[in-house]
Amino acid sequence: MFRRGEVPDDLFCVLHSAGKLDERMNSMEPDKKRVYIDYVENAVYSVNTQYGGNSIGFKKLALRLTIRRAHREGWLAEHMMIRGVRGPSGRKTWLK
Repeated sequence: MFRRGEVPDDLFCVLHSAGKLDERMNSMEPDKKRVYIDYVENAVYSVNTQYGGNSIGFKKLALRLTIRRAHREGWLAEHMMIRGVRGPSGRKTWLK
């Protein structure tokens, strides 16, 4: 994982946290659901949400970062999400 301010210019990062969950895996703090977009660090953050897909805008916000960069650099943006998941042993698996 990159430290804040060390993300390569050609990457956008997304961090998702489900927060505190009950025994049914539902948020115990639904009033604290938040999704943030950081144009300076090219990152999207999601907290206290159970699903990190279209329902909270992850892909939409990531695509917004991409469209913004594409417009500045003169290229066409395409929609694809690549996610790195770290397992209990520390191994990271990339999904797309």
